[in-house]
Amino acid sequence: MDYSLLKKIAASKRVSLKKLAVLIDMTETGFFAAIKNDTMSVKKLEKCAVVLGCTICDFFQCTGTNSTDDGFKEKYYELLEKDHKRMEEILKLKQQLKTEKSK
Repeated sequence: MDYSLLKKIAASKRVSLKKLAVLIDMTETGFFAAIKNDTMSVKKLEKCAVVLGCTICDFFQCTGTNSTDDGFKEKYYELLEKDHKRMEEILKLKQQLKTEKSK
């Protein structure tokens, strides 16, 4: 993920990053932390793409014809995997809370 591309696209659409954060239902702090830590979820990237009128692929720097699709897919699946792991962790925590409450 190349966040500089997201920033350039937002600037070209005259959408500040602060406003973009609000438009995708994130706090400004959370949005900038996700950029800094490279932890923006796929869902949030998709929302950014919708708001900015582009595709999620536009946030990835791809070169060549075949490597464009392959590079995009690889990074997309990487993000999906990270998002999936976070969701699994959340489910485990919810189950632990439910177990503790029922005691």
